Amino acid sequence: MRDGKFKPKRPLRNELYSLLGVMVLPLAILLSFPYAGIGYKSAADRPAPAPGCALVTLTEAEEDAAVAATRSSWKMHNESVRDLVTDLGVEAVPETVPGAVMDIGERSRLPPAGSVKSDLKPLPRTFAAPKAERLVQAKPADSADAALAFPRKELLNID
Repeated sequence: MRDGKFKPKRPLRNELYSLLGVMVLPLAILLSFPYAGIGYKSAADRPAPAPGCALVTLTEAEEDAAVAATRSSWKMHNESVRDLVTDLGVEAVPETVPGAVMDIGERSRLPPAGSVKSDLKPLPRTFAAPKAERLVQAKPADSADAALAFPRKELLNID
């Protein structure tokens, strides 16, 4: 018979490690959330400061006159609009017969392609190294020390 005790396959400690690993991301989001932004209230509107310099200074009357002149320039008079409209029912425009704009004989032709002359020499047939030459052994000098730049006797001298 079996015992009445239940044994889980994995210990509770391993389950807590998995839960902690899953909860790291939501916890990081909660910690990085700006809580000061929840009760945010905007500052009261401040009046714009007076300009420090002006290119043109106008009085109230001059400003009203300039605004009135600007508004009147936006309006169009009926007479000028009537001049712009064309009655398409009138056949006052003469019809043009379609034709060639330019005679085909007048066009210029490109000169025929010729050979290009260059002073540059073409590449050699191969980039291989030349054949090796036979090395000849140098003839020994009369004395072995004479061939050396620093004779052995001078190198061994400890004076």
